[in-house]
Amino acid sequence: MRNMEQFLRRCVVNALNFVDEKFYFREYPDVAASGMSAAEHFHRFGLAEGRLPNRFRMWWWRRQQYRLLRVKPERRKLYDPEMPDLTRDGLFYLARTASATKLHKMIREILIDVPPDSLVCKVLRRVRVQDAGEMRRLPGPASFGFIEPPVYGEIGRQIHRVVDVPESWIATVRQASVIGGFQVLKNDWLVQYEPAADQRKGFVAGIWPFLHVVGKSRNRVVAWFRYDHVENLEAGILLSGRCSPNYFHWLIEYLPRVQPAMTQLDKVRPPLLVDADMYPQEFESLAVIAGDWPIHKVRKATLLHVDTLHIPSIPTYHPDSIDMPFWKGSAVNVDSLKFLRERAWAAAGVSVDAAPPTRRIYVARRQGRNVTNGEEVEAVLRGLDFEVVDTAGMSFIEQVRLFASAAVLVGAVGAAFSNLVFCDPRCKVICFVSPFGKRYSMQASLAQFAGCEYMLIAGQHPRYSPGAEDTNRDVNLLQESFGISKDELEGAVRHMLGRQ
Repeated sequence: MRNMEQFLRRCVVNALNFVDEKFYFREYPDVAASGMSAAEHFHRFGLAEGRLPNRFRMWWWRRQQYRLLRVKPERRKLYDPEMPDLTRDGLFYLARTASATKLHKMIREILIDVPPDSLVCKVLRRVRVQDAGEMRRLPGPASFGFIEPPVYGEIGRQIHRVVDVPESWIATVRQASVIGGFQVLKNDWLVQYEPAADQRKGFVAGIWPFLHVVGKSRNRVVAWFRYDHVENLEAGILLSGRCSPNYFHWLIEYLPRVQPAMTQLDKVRPPLLVDADMYPQEFESLAVIAGDWPIHKVRKATLLHVDTLHIPSIPTYHPDSIDMPFWKGSAVNVDSLKFLRERAWAAAGVSVDAAPPTRRIYVARRQGRNVTNGEEVEAVLRGLDFEVVDTAGMSFIEQVRLFASAAVLVGAVGAAFSNLVFCDPRCKVICFVSPFGKRYSMQASLAQFAGCEYMLIAGQHPRYSPGAEDTNRDVNLLQESFGISKDELEGAVRHMLGRQ
C-alpha cells in the first residue's frame, strides 16, 4: 500500500513538473553526479532532507526567512548556528526593499547571537579603487578593433567594431581585508576594482556569494561572510578575481596581471595572492608565467588582513552579462596577451619560425554544456583525419603545445578555447556556438590576436528562432547544450581546408 501511494504521488508530481531538473541539479551538484533523475532523488531522499524542488519553493523559503526577520524581537531568534545560511538568505531578501538604517539595526541584533571572530556582517559603501587608495597609471593600448565573426552559411553580417580597452594601472590600498579570496574591504567600504564584477548586475560569472545590493541603491551592499581562519600579511598583490577557478577567465583576465606586478614591484616582490581552489593547470600556468615569484594561496573561508595590498588592473573587460551586446565585452589587451604568449611559448619550446603546423585537432568537450550529437560530430571529423582531444586532463604546457601545433582547430566555445592565444598564425579555427550566442565575439578576438582565420558554426536548438540571438535575455538558455549539423560541419571544414 505504501509503495502504491509513493508511486501515485510521484506520477502526479511528475505530471505537474514540480521538480525542476535544471534548478535541482544546479543547486545540488551531488545529485547531478549521483546518476538519479531529479524527480527520483527528490521523492526518495530530497523531500526528507529539506531540499528545494524548484525556483518557486526557493522563493517561498527565502520569503519565510524574511518574515522571520520581521517578527517582534522578543519572539524571534535570528541566528541558528546549525543553519546559518537561513539567516543570510533572510537578510539578503530583506535587503531588496529595506533601507540601510533598518539593515544596520537588524545586523546588530543578529550579531548578539553570533560567536565572536567568525562572521563579517555589515552594510558597506561601494567605492572605486582609486578612491580607496593610491593609483599608479601605466602605459597600455587604448582600444581594440575587430570584426564580428562570420557564421558559416550566413551572408551579409560582418561588422567592424572598436572597443575601449580598460586603462592599465596598479593601485595600493592600505589596511585592507580580503574575503572569499578576492573581494576587498577597507573599513566600511567595498573596494570595486574589477569592472566586470559589478554586484548590481543580475548575473555575473563567479557571482558574489557574500554580498547583496541594498534595495535600489547604487552604492550600498550588505555583506555576510562566515570565516574559520584569520591571516595577516604585511603586503601582497591580489591576482585572483571573481572567476579565478575558471580556466578561461584565469588565462585572459587574471594571469596577465602578473606583468604590471613584475614591472612595478620587482624590487620588493610581495607574494601573489591567489584563490586556493584553482585547478592544477592554473597553478602550473602561474609558475610558468611568474617564475619563482612568491605565491600565497587564500582559502574561501579565510579572512585575510593585508597592511599594504597592491591591486593590478584587469586587462580585459569581459562581463558575462546578456543585458549588453556581446561585442562590447570582447576587447583584449594585446600587450598583456603578448607577454603571456611569449613566456608560455618559451617554456613550451614553441617557435613560429618552424615548419607550418600540420595537425587537424578537434577539442572535444566532455563536461558542462555540450554538443548533443557529439559522437556523430567526432565520426565526421575522424573521417576528415582529425585527432579528437580532451584538454581536461592535460597540463598547461601540454595545452600550449597542442594549440601551437594545430593547422586546423575545431571545437565548441568554452574554457579550452582561451588557448587560441597560443596558436600559430597560420592556424584556421572553426568554433561551435549555441544559436543564441552567434554574436559572441571574445574567442574571435583571441583568434585575431593570434593571427588566425576564424569561423563560427551556429548550433541547433529546439527553442531557437531567427533573431533570438539579439533578443534572448535568458542566461540558462544561452548555456544549454545544442546540436551541430553534420552537413554544415563537413562543409565548413572543407571550406577551410580549401583555403590552406
